[in-house]
Amino acid sequence: MGLSNASTGYLNYPTQIIFKCCKLIPVLIGGIIIQGKRYGFWDIFAAILMTIGLIMFSLADNQVSPNVNSKGYIMISVALVADAIIGNVQEKSIKTYNAHNNEVVSLYKCLLERNQNFVILFKRRNFESSAF
Repeated sequence: MGLSNASTGYLNYPTQIIFKCCKLIPVLIGGIIIQGKRYGFWDIFAAILMTIGLIMFSLADNQVSPNVNSKGYIMISVALVADAIIGNVQEKSIKTYNAHNNEVVSLYKCLLERNQNFVILFKRRNFESSAF
């Protein structure tokens, strides 16, 4: 989410919205790689059409507004890939361990908060004053 929000400094609003709407592409690829899912012809066809449209929009956007930084494209793409990984890993965990959705969400939320707290403590260098 942080990368997605940070990309607004480098991309115009329509570009960011188009990329977010194309979340289907990394989720589909993640489902194939992480979960071993098989998708039908129309799902693959829709993803291909969406990819072609995204490429055409990006090329046209660069011609209309050439001051768009490639850093923004990288940031939003990494954010979408991370979203796809998280969603597919959660779905696989629910299926593998017959867990309830609330259990998985709580687990990942706690892990995320722990990592965020570690980064904050590391930046402040307050390891000695914090209780682990």
